[in-house]
Amino acid sequence: RESCKMSSASTPDPNTNTDGSPTPESVDTHIFEDRYYSPECLEEPLRDLVSFPSDDILIETIPRFHRSPAEFSIPPPDTPQTLLPSVKECFNFFAQDWLTVRYQYSKFTRDDASPTVNSLTPLLYPDNASSTSQKSEPAPAPLNQSITDKSSTPDMAKVNVSSKTLPRNNIIAGKKERPNSSMAIKTEPNAVEPPAGSGVGTRPTFAGGLNRSNTVKENTLRSIAQSGGAGSDSVLRQLDSYQLGLMEKCTPETDRRNAEERAKDRISIFRYYEPDYDWDPGNATLLCFRSNKFSDPNAFLKYNYSPFQFVVNVKKLDLPPFEPFFSSLGLYDLATKRKISETYFFEDNDMHAQELIKDYREEGDPVTMSKSVLFTVQKPSDTIYLVFQMEKVLSGDLEAAAEYYAKSNTKKEFSDKMKLDARNYCQRLGAFRQPFAWAAVPVFEAGKFVLDRVDSFKNILLFGKEGVVDSILEYNKSKKGKILTGSLSMSAFEWNSSMEDNYRILDASWNILSHVDYASSQREKGSSETAAGPPTTVDQKPYLRELQEFPNTPYLHPFWSYVNNLYVYPASLNFAGHNRKFRNIVIKIRLKDTDDVESPGLPVIYGKWSQAKFKTEASTQVFYHNRTPSFQDEIKILLPTTLTPKHHLLFTFYHLVCDSKKKTKTSADEKEVYAGYAFLPLFVDGRLNTIPAHLPVNTNKMESGYTSGPQKPAYLESGKPVFQLNFQVISTVYPLDPNLCDIFRAYNSNDMKKPDFEKVKNISTTVAIQYFPILCNLLLKQIAMENARAGNSKGTHEMFLALLSLILKVKQTLIEPSQIHNPLLSFYVQYVFVGEGKGSDLYFLLLKDFFVYCSFARAEPTKVVTEEHEIYGISWFLFDMIIRSITLTLAKDNRVPDVNRKTRPEEEKLVTLYPVLDKMVLLLVSLIKERKNTINVFALNNSASLFVRDLFTIIHRGTAIQSVEKYSKNMTAPDAQGDLNIDTFKYSFLEIVTDYEHFVPINFPVAHSYTSDFHYSTFRNKHPLSTLVAEEVVNSLCTANKASRPIAINLLFYLLMKHDYDERYRDQERRARIAQTYFLLLHRLIEDHSRLANWREKSELHEKREFLIGVVWLFKNLDRLLLRSWWRSLGASNPRQVILLDLWGLIVNVFEYKADFKHQRRNRTTVTMAMSAYGAYQPKEKERPHETFLIHNGLLCYEVNVLILDLLEDFISDFRHELGSSESSEMMDKVFGLLLNMMKKNQSEKFLSHLYATLRSFASKFPSHLFQANNSYCGNLIAEILRHCNFTSDIVRTEASTFFYLLLKHNQRAIGNFGRMRIQSITALSKFKLMEDVYVKNSFARLAQYAFHDYGVFHTPDDPCDNKDSGSSYQRAKFARGVQDLSVTLSKILQDTIRINLIINESDYETVADLYYQIANGYSHTPDLRIEKLKELSHFHLKENNDAEAAFCFIHAAHLIADYLSTEKGIPIDTQLFKTVSPSSAEFADPDSEGTCQTSDFSQKGMKELLKKAINGLEQAEMFEYGAQLYKILTPLFEKDHNYRELSQAHLKLNVFWDKVLAGANQRLFATFFRVGFWGEPFEENDGKEYIYRMPKLYHLFELSQKLKDRYSKLFGEDMVVVIQDSHPVDRSKLEKGKAYLQITHLEPYFSPDDPKPRTTEFEKNVNLDQFTFMTPFTKTGKTHGSIAEQCKRKTICCIDIPFPYMITRLPVTRKYIVEISPIESSIETIEQRVETLMSEVQKKNLKTLQQVLQGSVRLQVNAGAMEICRIFLGEASNFPQDQVLKLCSALKGFLKACEQLLQLNKDLASFDDPAQESFHQEMTTGYNELVAEMSSFLKKAEPVSDDLTTSA
Repeated sequence: RESCKMSSASTPDPNTNTDGSPTPESVDTHIFEDRYYSPECLEEPLRDLVSFPSDDILIETIPRFHRSPAEFSIPPPDTPQTLLPSVKECFNFFAQDWLTVRYQYSKFTRDDASPTVNSLTPLLYPDNASSTSQKSEPAPAPLNQSITDKSSTPDMAKVNVSSKTLPRNNIIAGKKERPNSSMAIKTEPNAVEPPAGSGVGTRPTFAGGLNRSNTVKENTLRSIAQSGGAGSDSVLRQLDSYQLGLMEKCTPETDRRNAEERAKDRISIFRYYEPDYDWDPGNATLLCFRSNKFSDPNAFLKYNYSPFQFVVNVKKLDLPPFEPFFSSLGLYDLATKRKISETYFFEDNDMHAQELIKDYREEGDPVTMSKSVLFTVQKPSDTIYLVFQMEKVLSGDLEAAAEYYAKSNTKKEFSDKMKLDARNYCQRLGAFRQPFAWAAVPVFEAGKFVLDRVDSFKNILLFGKEGVVDSILEYNKSKKGKILTGSLSMSAFEWNSSMEDNYRILDASWNILSHVDYASSQREKGSSETAAGPPTTVDQKPYLRELQEFPNTPYLHPFWSYVNNLYVYPASLNFAGHNRKFRNIVIKIRLKDTDDVESPGLPVIYGKWSQAKFKTEASTQVFYHNRTPSFQDEIKILLPTTLTPKHHLLFTFYHLVCDSKKKTKTSADEKEVYAGYAFLPLFVDGRLNTIPAHLPVNTNKMESGYTSGPQKPAYLESGKPVFQLNFQVISTVYPLDPNLCDIFRAYNSNDMKKPDFEKVKNISTTVAIQYFPILCNLLLKQIAMENARAGNSKGTHEMFLALLSLILKVKQTLIEPSQIHNPLLSFYVQYVFVGEGKGSDLYFLLLKDFFVYCSFARAEPTKVVTEEHEIYGISWFLFDMIIRSITLTLAKDNRVPDVNRKTRPEEEKLVTLYPVLDKMVLLLVSLIKERKNTINVFALNNSASLFVRDLFTIIHRGTAIQSVEKYSKNMTAPDAQGDLNIDTFKYSFLEIVTDYEHFVPINFPVAHSYTSDFHYSTFRNKHPLSTLVAEEVVNSLCTANKASRPIAINLLFYLLMKHDYDERYRDQERRARIAQTYFLLLHRLIEDHSRLANWREKSELHEKREFLIGVVWLFKNLDRLLLRSWWRSLGASNPRQVILLDLWGLIVNVFEYKADFKHQRRNRTTVTMAMSAYGAYQPKEKERPHETFLIHNGLLCYEVNVLILDLLEDFISDFRHELGSSESSEMMDKVFGLLLNMMKKNQSEKFLSHLYATLRSFASKFPSHLFQANNSYCGNLIAEILRHCNFTSDIVRTEASTFFYLLLKHNQRAIGNFGRMRIQSITALSKFKLMEDVYVKNSFARLAQYAFHDYGVFHTPDDPCDNKDSGSSYQRAKFARGVQDLSVTLSKILQDTIRINLIINESDYETVADLYYQIANGYSHTPDLRIEKLKELSHFHLKENNDAEAAFCFIHAAHLIADYLSTEKGIPIDTQLFKTVSPSSAEFADPDSEGTCQTSDFSQKGMKELLKKAINGLEQAEMFEYGAQLYKILTPLFEKDHNYRELSQAHLKLNVFWDKVLAGANQRLFATFFRVGFWGEPFEENDGKEYIYRMPKLYHLFELSQKLKDRYSKLFGEDMVVVIQDSHPVDRSKLEKGKAYLQITHLEPYFSPDDPKPRTTEFEKNVNLDQFTFMTPFTKTGKTHGSIAEQCKRKTICCIDIPFPYMITRLPVTRKYIVEISPIESSIETIEQRVETLMSEVQKKNLKTLQQVLQGSVRLQVNAGAMEICRIFLGEASNFPQDQVLKLCSALKGFLKACEQLLQLNKDLASFDDPAQESFHQEMTTGYNELVAEMSSFLKKAEPVSDDLTTSA
C-alpha cells in the first residue's frame, strides 16, 4: 500500500482550525449518489459493503383479524353507495387490512458463529507474594476455582499451619510447589471452566522458550549450599527443557514464532462485553419508541382492554309449579348506583307453565333460549352484585300473589285454587308481565372473584317500590324483606381461553364468532368449575352470549369493528292527569322509518325470553293499579346502518283491563284500552337524539303523518313531559359528541369549512380516541383534496391545525410511564396510515405545515391553537407519516426499488421537500440554543434525528447526509468549555442517525490508498458519517466540560460494538474496511495530543476505558500493512511517533487488570441517558434492557495488552535502525518505557510469558542501550524482574529469573562485568515490601543454578565470555562465582527487608527505627545501599514528625557522599564540618568494590539535595544553629559553581535563622528525655535493658507511660504490663514471673564539671548530650522523705555512647553511676537552682512572671525554705564540713543579690500610677529587707569575713 500521510506536512493544513480541530465541510452531494453506480462500486469485490440491497423495503399487507364478518360487513339492505360518507369511512377502516412497511434489514442479525469467550482458556492472574508470610510454597489452587469465592475458602482460624499466617492469596498450604504448577493463582471472575486437556496452568510454548527436542545431558549440579550460595532448596537441582528453551538465543525466526503464539486464542474486542439490549431495530425502538410494542398488529386490538370476565350458567328455577316465570340477570355497581351490563333474559318453565301461555308463546330462537352468558367487568370491586329478577304474568296485587309462595301450605284445596287462578289470568293476560321478585349476590370480595362459590340464589325477595340498587342497599342494611320460597340454581367460573372451543360464542350483537378470541382474558388460571367436554360437532355446542358491558369509565381505545346498538330505558310515566283514570299501563315500543300508522315497526328489537331473535315491537312491565309507574325495563334495539331524519321511536300507551268481570265502558273481551302515544325522532341534525328524553303524551287517536301531520295534538296535562326515558348507545359509526357530529355532518355534505375544523379541538378526549383512526384518515384526505383542488398548499393550514389538535388529545391521554410515544399513534402510523395515492404531495404538505406552524409559534406564541412546546412532543408522529407517505409513493410491486435516486421520476417532486428539510434543521438548532421547553425540544430533536435517518432509505442520500452535517456544524458551543445542553442534544441526534442498518454502505468503505497528497476533505467525502462521529468524539474530549464526554464516548462505543457483533461483517477483511472509515479518529488523537492532555489526566477510569476500547478496536481491525505504512510515513524523528507510543502507553495503563473493577452499568443510549437527566424518562427497573456489561474483564485486559505488544513489535521492527543508532533518543525512551509499563501492571501469567519473549528479543537487539548508555533502563527493568521473581506462579518466576540471568550474560559480554547491574539489583530489592522470602529466594537460587549449568555443561553459543583464548574458562568461572555472590548478597538484603516488613505494622516506632538503623549500619561497606537505607529511615522519621532525627539521617548520607567526592573526585569539601553538627558521624566511602558509588546520589547534586533536606528538617526542629553550620558546606560549592541564585537564597535563609535565634534566645523549647527500663521475660532480648528516649518538647511523663503501656498491652495482654511507679533500683526477685514491667523516669541533661567547653546558651545545653541524670530522695533512717536536716538525695547519671540528637530517638544506656548527696549539699543545690530561676527572669524581663517569682522568693511567710536552710545549717555551722558551709553561704549571698536585681527590675518595669503596683512593690521591698536582716545574722556567724549586705534596695 502507498504511504499514509495525513496533515503531516509542516505547512498549515487549510482544513483545520487554529485550535487543531478540523473545519466541518459539507459532503459533495452531486457525486454521492453516482458513486454507488460507478464502476468503482460495481467492480468492488466486497460488493455488499458499498451497495444497498434491492429488497431493503417491502410493503406488506397483514390480514386483519375479525371475530365475525359482521364486524366489518355492511348489513343489508345498505350498500356502500347508500351509506353516509362518514359511516362509509368507518366501514372502510373496519374492513381495512393492516399495511406495514417492512425494513428488511432493520432487524439486527447478531453474529453468534464467531468465537466467544467461552472458547478461550481461562486466564490466571498470579499474585505477588510480597504480603505473604508462609515459609513453604503452597500447593496449587484448583484451576477452575476463584480465590474470591467465599464459599470455597476454609475458615483460616481452624487451619493449623504453624504460628505463621497463611498467604492472603492462597487456599491450601502444604506441599512445596512443583516446577510445572501455577501457585495459588487467582482466576478471573466469571471465567469459564477450562476444558479437559487445555493445559491450563502448564508452561506455554513460546519462541525463545520452546521445548527443545534434544536431550539435555544429565548433570548433577553442585549444591549451592555447599558452595555458600543461597537457596539450597532441593527444588532447583537441574534445568528442564522449558528453562533451557527460555535461554535460547533470539533470532528473526524467534520473533516470527512469538507472533504466532500471540495470535492464538484471540477473539474480537467487543466479544468481551455482553450487550444486554434488544438489537432490533436499534435506536428507533430504544430511543424514540418508534415501533409499537405489539409486533402482531391484531394483538393491538385489545390494547388498553384487559377486563375481568366470568361465565354464568343458569340451571333450574325451583318454585311451586303454579305459573310461568320470566327471569333476568344483570350486573349492578352499588357504589355508582349504575347498571354495568346489559340484561340477560331467560326462562325455565316446565311444560305445565308453558301450556298456560301457549296462546302467547312464539317459536323461540336458540340464541334467545341460551342458558350461558359471559359477563365483563372493567375492574373487580366489592360493590358489584349479580342481580336476579323475576317477572310473572300480570295477575293483580303482588302481595296477594306472594302469599302463595310465602306460606308453607300444602293443603290440596289451596294448591287447586292457586292453579285455577293462574290458568284464568294466564289465558287472559299471558302477553303481559309484572315485576315479582329479586335476589342479589356479590361477585367479588376483597377484590377476589367469589361468585364461583355460589350455587344458587336463595333469598328471593318480593319486589318493592324502590329500584333494584336501592332495594339491595336497604336489605343489606336492615335485612328486612318478604322472602319467598324457592331458589335459582346456577354455576359461575372465571373465563379463560381454554374454554373457547366448548361454546358457540355470540357477541353482544348476536353474531356468531367464527374464530376464537385472539386476545382473550389475560388470566390463564383454571376456573373453579368447567363445562363438560366439548361436543363432537359445532352445531351441538351450546351458545355462550357475550353481554354488553356498560363500564363506569369508558375504555380508552379506538373502535375497531362495527357495533350499532341502542338500549332504551323507560323511566317514569305520570298518568295521574288522564281523564280516564288509567292505572294498569303498558307501553309498546317500536322503531319506525315512516309515520304510516299501518306500517309495522322495523324488525330490529332484540328478543327476550325464548322469543324470536328480532321483533318489531316490545312491551314494558305493568305495575298493577299504578298511575305513575317507574319502569325497570331494558329494550335493546339494533340501529339501522343508515339513519335518516325519518327514523323515530314510537311509544304507544295502553291501559290493561285485568278483571273481566268488572263493569267498564269496554267490552268484556277487550283487554287493552288505547291511552295515547309519543314519539322521539332518532336522528336530528346529523346526530343521534339519545339524550335523556322528557316527552309529552298525545291522547288523540294516532293517524298517519303523526310526526308532522296537520292534526291538532291533545297532550296530557297541556303538553307537560309526563313520560321520561333514558338511553344507552353503543355505536361505532354514530358518535354522540356534538362536535364530532357536526364534523361528520359537514363531511357528509362535502362542505367542510374552517369552523368545522376548529371543532376538532372541542371533541371530548374519549371520543377523540375512539374515533381517532377514522377521523385522522378523514383529515388527511381533506388535506390532500384541498391541495389538489386549490393547486397550492396554502389552504391546508386549518386542516393541519385540526390534525394537530386531534393528535395532541390522544397523545396527552394515552401514555405509559415508561414510554415517550403514544402507543395508539405508533400503531396508526405503523399499520393504518396508507397515504393518499401516487399523485399526492401529502409528505410535502405535512412537513411544510409543521415547519410553518413551529416558526409561527415561536414568533407569535399567543396566536396559536396550542402551546408551542406541545407540538414538539408529537413531531415523531408527523415525521413518521411523512416517511411512510414517501415510501408508499415510491413503492412498486410492494417494494421500493433501489435505483439511482438522482434520476428516478419521483425525484422531481421529492426535491421540493429538501429546502423545507434544511429550514427544519436550522429551526431545530435555534430551538435548542434558546434553552426553552427543554424536555419537549429534546423530544423534537430525537424525532428529527430519526426522521433524517429514515430519509437515508428513500431520498437522495447526499441530501440526508448534508442535513446531518448542517445540524452538527451549527450545534457548536460558543466557547471551548463546551455546553452540556448542546452536546446532549447533538450526540443524541447523532446516535440515532448512526444507528442506521446500512450505516456501513453509507460510508462507502471501498479500498483505497492513503497518499502523501491525501486531504481531509477527500476522506470526509468518502466516509461522511464515520468521520463526523470521530470528529465529534475527539472534540468532546478536548473540551473542559466533563459532563459531555460520557455522552460522546457512548456514541462511539455502541456504534463500534454493533459493527463488531454484526453478522454481515464477521470476517476480518470486511472489518478492516469498516475500521478504515474511522481512520480519522487515530489521526485526530495524534494531532490533538496536547488538547487531550486534560482528559488524559483527569477523566475517570471507566470513561477512559469506554473510549479507548474503540481505539483498540480500530488498531485490531485496521489492516496492519496500512498501519505500518502510516507510521513509517511520519518519519523517524517525527514527534507524532512518540505521541503514538504515548497513546499505546495510555491504553496499557487503562486496561490494567483490576480484580475489583466494576464496569459501570451504562444506559444503552445517549438519548435515554439524557432524557433521564431531563426528567423525561424514568423506566422501571424491570424495563431497563438498554445496558451493556463487561463480563470478561481479565480476558479483555489480556487481549488489549497483547494487541499493544503486537503493534510494538511491528513498530520496533520498522524502526530498529533508528532505535539502535543512538544510545539515547526520545523514541527509545518511549519504547522501553512502554515495555516497562507492561511489566509493572497486573498481568496474566499468559501475557507475562508473551512479554518476556518480547523482552528477550529486545535485549538481544539493543544491548548497548541497556548496559552501556547513561540511562536507568537496566535498573528499572531489574526492579520489575525481581518483583516477578516473587510471584506465586512458578511460570512467571521462571520467566523472570531466566531473563535476569540472560541480562547478566548480556551485560558481561557487553562490558566485561556486571557490577552496575549488581548495585542496581541490590537497590531495587531493598525497596521491596516483602513478608517472606520463599519465592524470590528460590528465584535467586535459580540464578546460581543457571551459572553453574553454563559453566559445567557446555559452551553456550551466547557465552558471556565469548573470547576463545585460554582464559575463557577462567572468565566463565569468574562469571559463575560473581552470579553466586550476587545471589548471596540479594538473599541477605532480602532477609533485612523482610525483618522490617514483619515488624513495621506490629512493633513500636522505636523498635522499627532501631531495625532500620541496624540495617543501614550493616551496609557501611556498601555505600549505595547505606544511602538508600538512610533515606528509608529518614522517611520513616518524617511520617512520625521527628524532623531532627530525619535531618541527621540526611546529614550522615550527605557526609558519606562528601567523603566520596573529596577523596575520589577531588572536590574540595570540608568534611569536618559534618562533625560540628553530628560529632559521631564517621562516614567513609569504599569505591573499590565493583559497581559501588554508581547511583545518581554520588554527585554534587545528590549531596546538595540531601543537605537541603537536612536543613529543612533542622529548621522544623528549631535547630537553627546547626542549619547555619550546614550552609558552611553548601555556600563554598555555590560560590565555586557561580550559582548566585542558590547563594542568595542560602544567605536569606541564614538571615532568617539568626533572626529566629535572637528572637527566641531564651524562649525556645527543646526535647525532653526519659529513661525507660524493660523488665520481664516478655521483652525477650530487651529484658533488663535501659534506654534513653528523646521525646518532643513539653512531652509529659504520664503521656509516655500511657503510650508504652497501651502499646505493650496489645502485644502481651492488658493484665500483663505493669508500670513501676518509682525510680529506685529494680529488685528482680519481687517481679512476678511472666509479666512485663516498665520503669519510666524523667531525665535532665547532666554536664560534668570536667567539660572542656562551657555551655553558655540554651541551645548548647540541649544538644550534643550524652549524660543525663535523675534524683532519688532518701534518708539514713530508711525513709524516702524527712526534714531538711535529714533529707539526702541519690543522683543517678546515665551515659550513652552517641550524643543526642541522632538518627534514632532512643539509645541504650551503656553505663551509669550513682552519687549520694548529703542534706547540706542538697540544700546548696536547691538554693543554686533558685538563683538560676531568678536570673532567668532578669533576662526575660516579663513583668507578670517576674512578680510571681519575686513574691515566692522575698516573702518570708511563703519562703520559709531559704530561711529554714539558714537556721539549720548556718545556725549549727560547726556540725557540718567547713567547705560546704562556705559554699552554702556563697549560694545564699547569690540568692540575695538575685532578689535585689529582680526587685530593682520590678521597679523599672512597673507603672506606679497604678496603686496596686505601687503597693506590691512596697510590700516586696519590706519583705526583702526583712529577709536580708535575718539572713545576715546567720551569715556573719558562719562566715567570719563576710561581704557587706546592704539593705538599701
